[in-house]
Amino acid sequence: MKKYVKSNTPYRTVSLPNEQYIEIVKHVSEDSQYSSVANFLRQAASEKIRSDLLKLRGYRQVENVMGVKAPFDLEAKIKKLEKRIIRLEQKKKNVETNGNGHGLI
Repeated sequence: MKKYVKSNTPYRTVSLPNEQYIEIVKHVSEDSQYSSVANFLRQAASEKIRSDLLKLRGYRQVENVMGVKAPFDLEAKIKKLEKRIIRLEQKKKNVETNGNGHGLI
């Protein structure tokens, strides 16, 4: 989430650490007058934390045509890894059986 701060230029954004997001959400959510603001802040904070976690895991976020940010296609990565595991298991099996079904020993 980005916080808008008044300055000489029209608006500039300032990034806040995750702890400050959580504190803002707790503070605002206690007052029922600002419940919609609290919901907005809570959602924005969770999205920020989630994007930070994705970055920590090595996944980057990209903007698609609609401008919505989404992680790279994780299903494709998983399928690729599964195929690699199957290939490695097959290679291990070939080494153990000398490739023709007969054991090495």
